[in-house]
Amino acid sequence: MKAERRQEPPPGLRSARLRPRAAPGSGRSWGRRLSKNPVPDLEKAATAYITASEVLGNAERWVYQQGVILGDFCQHLRGEGIHHLTDAEPHHLTAFLAACKAAGQSPATLHRKGTVIRAWARWALASGYRKRAPLATARLRTPRRPPLELAQFSEVLEAILGCWNRDYREAFLVLLGAGLRRGELLALRWLDCDLSAGILMVRPHPSGWTPKSRNARAVGIPGWVIEVLANRKTQLGRHGPFQDEEGAPICHESTLSHAWVRLSRARKLGMALKDLRHAHATEALQRGATIRELQAQLGHASVTTTEIYTHVDRKSAARVASAMEGAMPARAEAK
Repeated sequence: MKAERRQEPPPGLRSARLRPRAAPGSGRSWGRRLSKNPVPDLEKAATAYITASEVLGNAERWVYQQGVILGDFCQHLRGEGIHHLTDAEPHHLTAFLAACKAAGQSPATLHRKGTVIRAWARWALASGYRKRAPLATARLRTPRRPPLELAQFSEVLEAILGCWNRDYREAFLVLLGAGLRRGELLALRWLDCDLSAGILMVRPHPSGWTPKSRNARAVGIPGWVIEVLANRKTQLGRHGPFQDEEGAPICHESTLSHAWVRLSRARKLGMALKDLRHAHATEALQRGATIRELQAQLGHASVTTTEIYTHVDRKSAARVASAMEGAMPARAEAK
């Protein structure tokens, strides 16, 4: 495995506590997105915000993504002749997002970029870093969530069982049966797995990985997931269910997603890897789990978020109609 080359940050970033790291597989730090001769005010403001994000305990990948977004936006502002954060207006953000849209980026990506940039300006005001930041008043259009039609749970399960690679097949089975995020799956260690009780603990690790919600939680797993994990523990004997002999994940998160895309297309499921969490929540709800129990299982801070993950399949309408058959009491025939 080739060691990633560490890119030196621009001169103005070297004194910051950010310690820019390259994203896995990218070979470059977010600081490279800033100009070789960055404008001091924009650079200092961006670096201060990213450093604050890291100090608050945000995940390393999210810190990196925010840095890339702000680096691109600073370059855009330079092209518009803007040299200070206080001079950046909402219409500059609109023009930046329009350019990103013209480059083919999705509405969700545009909204994420706009949210980060606006949060940057709001942080500058709230922290007293700047007394004026017009970007803080920018309005963003929330992208319309496309309707999601989940395939039948049995179809998804059959497709996973037909996967060509054992590691991917068993990873997909655990994701479907436990409702984990892909990062949570790859970070699992055997000390987190209580197979006798059927419980997985999702919690931070000394290696620096933390759950998205930052809080540890217990995840219940069915018998068929326990069997998968028990076989892996007996036959592979690694540091964790999906870690190699050195304790590193068996694959990168994006590699796991790409493998699922291949499988989904071959089986015509029309589902992304994250939709396995939707399928898990929907099936558990239909089998008697409560929304509060699902909230704890999925690690959501709000029940509203959990409700987004629950869907109805194509046979739900017929089942509801069948259940309502006995709601109307028998009536005497009209004389």
